[in-house]
Amino acid sequence: MSAVIDDMNLEPAQRSRIWRSKEARGIRDALLHHSERGMLADFSAGKLRLGRMTFTVACNAGRSYRLLLDVDAGTLKLSGLLPDVSERSPLFKELKNFLRPFTTAQVSPLLRVDPNKGEIHLLPEGAGAVLSVIVKNSEYEHCTRRLVSLADEVRRVFLQESNYAVERRGADLGAMTLG
Repeated sequence: MSAVIDDMNLEPAQRSRIWRSKEARGIRDALLHHSERGMLADFSAGKLRLGRMTFTVACNAGRSYRLLLDVDAGTLKLSGLLPDVSERSPLFKELKNFLRPFTTAQVSPLLRVDPNKGEIHLLPEGAGAVLSVIVKNSEYEHCTRRLVSLADEVRRVFLQESNYAVERRGADLGAMTLG
């Protein structure tokens, strides 16, 4: 379970330039943490351009998601986790309610996004929904770890208890897993 970084063919001096951004390093470290623990099969990093960087996160079931870093906006977005869940869907509202406790003491500290470090948001994107975190105090590693764990919790708990699979016409939930 090794993480593949797109810059591996570069000279070490060139490679280190990509990771000079503390934000990108924090995300890389968090993804490596999850990869080493078997929560992710793999990940790769695109180039940091104009304060934006895209990571491709591969789950163990073979599906990939995009993790988007926007340094200027201070956000991380996990795209592709919930396709076909529109903002007007009752499922979108249920998911917002499911996410609400993850910034409180009601959940384990391993899942909780510390409100001093980030804010969880569920955003519409095209025909789907995106999990997003507004990062506070440059806590990119904390927010990335929690975002990946939260996405896994959405898959393991929320999707199992919701009508999402029915709405997806019997979609295979295993194909949508992060872990």
